Amino acid sequence: MMDFKFGFVVDTDAEPEGNQQEKDKRSDTCNDINNEKDDEGESRKKLKTSDANTNAKEFYLPDVQDEILEGKQTVKLVAGLIDFEVIDSENVELKLKDRKDCQVVEVISENSDLLPNVYEGGLKIWECSLDLVEFMNDASIEFKDTKVLELGCGAGLPGIFALQHGAEVVFQDFNEEVIHEVTIPNVVLNCKILKERPPKCTFMSGDWKHVESMLGETHRKDSEQFDVILTSETIYSIESHESLHSVMKCLLKTSGTIYLAAKTHYFGVGGGTRMFEELINKKGNFTVEVCKTYPEGVQREILKIKNK
Repeated sequence: MMDFKFGFVVDTDAEPEGNQQEKDKRSDTCNDINNEKDDEGESRKKLKTSDANTNAKEFYLPDVQDEILEGKQTVKLVAGLIDFEVIDSENVELKLKDRKDCQVVEVISENSDLLPNVYEGGLKIWECSLDLVEFMNDASIEFKDTKVLELGCGAGLPGIFALQHGAEVVFQDFNEEVIHEVTIPNVVLNCKILKERPPKCTFMSGDWKHVESMLGETHRKDSEQFDVILTSETIYSIESHESLHSVMKCLLKTSGTIYLAAKTHYFGVGGGTRMFEELINKKGNFTVEVCKTYPEGVQREILKIKNK
């Protein structure tokens, strides 16, 4: 589950991330909370959505949440001392392979964990996201009454941890299918205890350039920006470093903190914590320090990043 199987395609004529027209034509599987018949005649509940930007979409938890978990298989997962119940990603992949309107079908059908600008691996749970949850718990990081953004959330475990501890959280992933099939169900599964006090959270799909544009419009003042930004396993590709740095710089509150969990080096693609540190030092906007190291296997780290 933890090893990357890359599906890179070299195409000199390809559109840059976020500008591919096919992504704009993606089926709105999470629009209104109305029933719709799919190709198999089954009724599917849709989630409420906002389409302020065609390349970045924002979703909200519906008033009635029980339907979200219908037909979903779950598994137990432990991150340090923290227990989670999460959607079984293998079962989700099997179901998505039968969907004609699914953006990620081609990638998962080829048994690849990701394909840049098409599917960024959000259906799987990567070990650095578990590292980040364990670290935040051990470090007793305070989340009460904070605004948190999880970038490249996938299953959303770090964001869920923050949500459980009193934060208001925005979950972002490249793929709309990941948000609908995994992130939102995981939030519902793990925040049942918050039913008397519904969790304050929203969900976004889209690439970082357009997410930055959308959130930048609504989070212009320092008081509106994020106290904490969380991200894990998002710097495997050097090509993504600039856009990740940009969205962090745009949306982090002056006094805010970024916690980034990743491997020291991703063999075959060149990314990793050392390369991202180089970019941070070159740009000069942030300070960065390694606050936790996991030496087992390919070395993993937690970086703490703050504004200068």
